[in-house]
Amino acid sequence: MTVNEAVKQLRKESGDTWQSFAWRYQMALSSVANYESGKMRPCTAKLIRFYLNAVDLKSITAMIFYRAIVKDVGEQLIIERADAS
Repeated sequence: MTVNEAVKQLRKESGDTWQSFAWRYQMALSSVANYESGKMRPCTAKLIRFYLNAVDLKSITAMIFYRAIVKDVGEQLIIERADAS
């Protein structure tokens, strides 16, 4: 599953329309469409918010978002933050 497919699945699992999903994550409606179509990739901050919501929903998409975050910031940073907690 790709990040854009995960965004779409998360939106559907949340029971959101494009508009309510955009409102929930404080982004433009066109961003939702662009994320889902693969024209744009969410920034790291959005990926983290998507990840947290996916974890709350116990969605398989959480792993997709986690991998994308690791790709963006590096696994070592995430491990160091977890160890510091």
